[in-house]
Amino acid sequence: RRLGERGARLDASDHAGATALSRAAEKGHLDIVRLLLDLGADPRRIGRPGPVSGTALPPLSAAAESAHLEIVTLLLEKQRPSVDELSAALCHGAKSEPITALLMDAGADPNIRDVALNSPVTYAIHARCTPCVRLMLPKTNSEERSWIVEVVRGTPEVDPEIRRLVEEVAVRPSEERTDDLMITLFRTGIESW
Repeated sequence: RRLGERGARLDASDHAGATALSRAAEKGHLDIVRLLLDLGADPRRIGRPGPVSGTALPPLSAAAESAHLEIVTLLLEKQRPSVDELSAALCHGAKSEPITALLMDAGADPNIRDVALNSPVTYAIHARCTPCVRLMLPKTNSEERSWIVEVVRGTPEVDPEIRRLVEEVAVRPSEERTDDLMITLFRTGIESW
């Protein structure tokens, strides 16, 4: 507290490029996160790329990665993150059902992919988090669902429950859309006849 009150740079980066807020969020230190935010630390600050790890996570993603629900909740209240920030955090938190639910409720988009071209759903599949997949799959668009089906079919070590869920839920909505289209075409044909 004294360092912040004396003008210490709260958003300075460590040797790996992480800010104090990112480190506190990653380690689960709720009181320190709250204090740093109260002193004016920027919850969006990523820090500079460090020579050790190359990239540091922003505080929201760091808390999501480590499954610190209370810190994710606090950061969501203080930060008002963009859809991209929420979706990036969702990629990191897609191994925890409560984190996934919280980020999805806040507006994260499971269709947005990270720099490695993975979506939050693919991370949840690899983390074997069936509840996370169940939460996100209905919110995916048809392109993402097609990709998810291909990932599951091409990955032999996918959890059987996730495989079943993807096959049932990801394929069925597109079939329903085809049925809706056929009904619409049929009705249009009758009306125009």
